[in-house]
Amino acid sequence: MRFASRLFVAAVAALVASCASRQQPPRPTPPPVARPGTGVPTTPPPPAPVLPPSGDLVLRIETGARGTGQVEAVPLEAYVRDVVVGEIAVAPQDGSLAGQAYAAQAIVARTYALAVRGRHAAEGFDLCSTTHCQVYVRDQWRRSRWASEVDAAVTRTRGQYLSSAGRPIEAVFHAHCGGHTSAAVEVWRTAGAPYLRGVEDPYCVREQSGDWSSRLELEAVRAALNRRPRTEVGDRLDGVQVLRRDAGGRVVELVLSGARSPVVTAEDFRLAVIAAAGVRSLRSTRFEVARHGTALVFTGRGSGHGVGLCQVGLLGRLRAGQTVAQVLGAYYAGVDLSRLGGT
Repeated sequence: MRFASRLFVAAVAALVASCASRQQPPRPTPPPVARPGTGVPTTPPPPAPVLPPSGDLVLRIETGARGTGQVEAVPLEAYVRDVVVGEIAVAPQDGSLAGQAYAAQAIVARTYALAVRGRHAAEGFDLCSTTHCQVYVRDQWRRSRWASEVDAAVTRTRGQYLSSAGRPIEAVFHAHCGGHTSAAVEVWRTAGAPYLRGVEDPYCVREQSGDWSSRLELEAVRAALNRRPRTEVGDRLDGVQVLRRDAGGRVVELVLSGARSPVVTAEDFRLAVIAAAGVRSLRSTRFEVARHGTALVFTGRGSGHGVGLCQVGLLGRLRAGQTVAQVLGAYYAGVDLSRLGGT
């Protein structure tokens, strides 16, 4: 999907489960242990990984269709250059912001790749080239209107990544937060990383409202929900009720009323629906829902899971005069900007 505003986000599917990486919750932290002398549980950070110099790091990327076994060895910086174009694009009228926008996305893309490198190791590669990881097409940056700006941004940020406790963070991102991002722990119900907390983001809605609406037939929703064990309702769906929202207004939990009435996370519900009805059917979990006859009517705001960097907010913050470092610090609380050795 492309935004009608100044920022066009390529590969919206990535953004709605959104972006790759973005569908997946941060990896669980190790079980807590008692802090010596206190008995208070604490979770010690795992040892920081030893990362090779940026120029020596090569990623194994699945470039063919999933399961084909077509894998390419791609140097990290070449990978980042193409991912930046695959994940975000800047409109012609915003050329003055292109360099900064691509620099921010380059740091985020590099960070995410370092954090989840090897997630497909059992399949013989590090990362796929779809929204499940990050959108990658070889040499696509050369076909971009902003090829020179992309090249300069990646070169200028070479080796830079965001870290916490000495480790690359899981720098998830999405298209449009609707005015407030969400904490990872609320969206994915896993041990939430402290740097992925919800923050107010007026810059996002200043760029565009992000309002949307969708009408979905109950039978179509029922069929979509029954394709996943977590959301299965059986042979009848009567309605959907919001149980809880987070601080930003995004739905956290729903109860599905049908032959079965499970309580499900809003993100599980959204992913089940968009898998069957398309990414525009339920763009985010920041919504209201009501039954109208044989259909459910959703009215909402934003696009994607809402965790981490908001790409529309990124452009708004740059337009307001924030630096790349300030923007990244706003969305990823308390992280450090680190650099791979030898760069």
